[in-house]
Amino acid sequence: MTHTLKRLARGAFFAIVAGCYAASPAAAQGLIWYPPKEDGAEFRYEGTFEQTNFEPNSVEDTFTWDRRLTIRTFGPVDADFDGKTQPCWWLEFKLETGKISETGIDTGPAGPVLSKVLVPESAIRDQPVDELGLPVSFLPIVRGYIRVGNGPVQELEAKAFQVFPRLATLRHYRPTELTKGSESTIDTPAGSFTATEYEADSNVESRDFQVKNQATLFVSPEAGVGPVRWSSRTERSRKESTQPRATFELKSRTSETMELRNIGTALQSELITPGE
Repeated sequence: MTHTLKRLARGAFFAIVAGCYAASPAAAQGLIWYPPKEDGAEFRYEGTFEQTNFEPNSVEDTFTWDRRLTIRTFGPVDADFDGKTQPCWWLEFKLETGKISETGIDTGPAGPVLSKVLVPESAIRDQPVDELGLPVSFLPIVRGYIRVGNGPVQELEAKAFQVFPRLATLRHYRPTELTKGSESTIDTPAGSFTATEYEADSNVESRDFQVKNQATLFVSPEAGVGPVRWSSRTERSRKESTQPRATFELKSRTSETMELRNIGTALQSELITPGE
């Protein structure tokens, strides 16, 4: 388990940072559907994460971990974005993957992954397209930072932030990939919420790899930044670039089930950034 957790931590920095994109308003999907409403709010999600690796002529390896994701909101603060000064929020994400212990989640040598990004309030909306009707796949940021385990705090070079696949297995889905369902009352350890159900089905493919992602999530404006509960599955397949699509071979499958466990108060940020 320890070796695999180390690999997850090493890949976290590259997996949650998008490439260099031009900044534009983003769909408030993924983990952030609604702008924060309160300075010093904390939302804690807990559940399980499972990964199965498929290798030719070998036994399937399946690993199951406990997972905790904490989202904290601080602000608003004024910052320059898209050519003007506007209100922004600090969003802090703490991901812990390991086994439950008496003191919480034992992440082993890998340690937790802490991310902190300054996001324009205008960039957060509960739609999968921007104001021009174009689908978007990241959250634009003014600046951001990350720390993996006991490593140093690093500033993110890109002005875009993605949570898929290492921070969570929820993508920013295109309009054709997301189906809105009905409202219902969802009971969680954090309380009962009137939430809307969404079904998501995404397929990203190139000449040599394929990533399929399916998810069911419940979202409520009563639950802070939105998510109340979600479950998802991601399958990764590969083939030789010159071979036909029928030769894609499944290499790994990951599944995640998470639920809002507690809404509380964040007394202070855990990730101290330069200048603070």
